[in-house]
Amino acid sequence: MPPAFSPFRAAAVRASAVASAVTARASAQGSKPPRPAASLVLLRPRRNREPASSPEDFEVLMMERSNKKGAFQGAVVFPGGVVETTDHSDNWAEFLGLRGLTRLQVLRLGAIRELFEETGILLSEPAADLSRERARDLRARVQADGEDFLAVCRELGVRPDLNALTFVHHWVTPIQAPARFDTHFFLAIRQSAQGAEADGGETVRVAWLPPSRFLELFQEQEISFLPPQFYLLSTLAGSPSLGAVAQLRDAVREEAVHPWQPHTLSKEMGGPAMCYPGDASYPKDLGSSPLVVSPSAADRHRLYMRPMQKKEGGAGGRGVIGGAVVTYELERTVPVPFGGESWASARRGSARL
Repeated sequence: MPPAFSPFRAAAVRASAVASAVTARASAQGSKPPRPAASLVLLRPRRNREPASSPEDFEVLMMERSNKKGAFQGAVVFPGGVVETTDHSDNWAEFLGLRGLTRLQVLRLGAIRELFEETGILLSEPAADLSRERARDLRARVQADGEDFLAVCRELGVRPDLNALTFVHHWVTPIQAPARFDTHFFLAIRQSAQGAEADGGETVRVAWLPPSRFLELFQEQEISFLPPQFYLLSTLAGSPSLGAVAQLRDAVREEAVHPWQPHTLSKEMGGPAMCYPGDASYPKDLGSSPLVVSPSAADRHRLYMRPMQKKEGGAGGRGVIGGAVVTYELERTVPVPFGGESWASARRGSARL
């Protein structure tokens, strides 16, 4: 049973305080403020049982970024991108029958728009029955002008299904990175999700696969991940049934989802690794951790990055943009929203049976 979190109001105040601390620290060190962004972790029931090594009964949609343009070149990521001015438009509030848009509603709109632009999947209510050709035409319009997304929804007689998205994670790019993002990750489960197609520009490949299969491809140096993608995939792979993932999702209080700005740990500190709130080594000036009342020296919430020998012919395996080939290992002894069991601990448990 997931641990209980603080009441909504108190959690919201803490989340705001932690976010302010993250921004203040970045400003003090001369770093550019991170750009608001939204990413969508979309799941559906599994279509086939291959490969048999993957125990999950569901698949997750991921895409490979172009290695020639855009952010995160060559990395495999969840659909998403920077929030645009059009996502804040009062016209959306009027269309959706709302008095105004909250911050999370704007981010949800951005995530759904980006999903459509990058994959051709429209997450709407009611569901839109689009041919592949029709989806291509409409997404091209939205790619050319984000404001056209509202017009497309009007034409189809649908509304973006904001209620389908649950806010589960909040990652802020480390201050030393050249491009920084304040990314909100949303989870959505669709019993029936249409096929996806890469746009051929920023996105070169898309795939529906079980989370553990994506993780295996990373270990085999076939694809490259950044830490947030590995972390979320590891959580999903630790819950091999869609029902278990839905339970994790339903236990999340969105007001208790706090921003995590990774902090680098040197070899002397137990690294190379990135640590997160709740870890005993997480800097206090990034905001006191809301995950534990009194952190102990043994508390761990970190992602180790172990250097690996590059595989001959391997095209992936990179842990950071332009970085060395690594393998990740998640260690977490503190409760987090949308945490559950990790892929590594689930595999260790299976090995003991």
